Amino acid sequence: MIDPTPDEVDFIRRIAARQGEMELYGGINLFQIERLIPDYVTNVYAGFGPAHFSLTETGWQLAQIIKRRYQEGE
Repeated sequence: MIDPTPDEVDFIRRIAARQGEMELYGGINLFQIERLIPDYVTNVYAGFGPAHFSLTETGWQLAQIIKRRYQEGE
């Protein structure tokens, strides 16, 4: 399991809040989440329209760790 950066924590929290799936416009570099793909997040982009992101099973595990950390106030 990685030690996520603040940008990665924010992205994982946002995608988990949306039941593990999210569509976004813009290049992936804007989100600073390159390390999450493909182990934690899958990314599908067809060229036009939004990119589709989904949490993997390992991504869900990371989301639960992040959730516990923020509930405990770390």
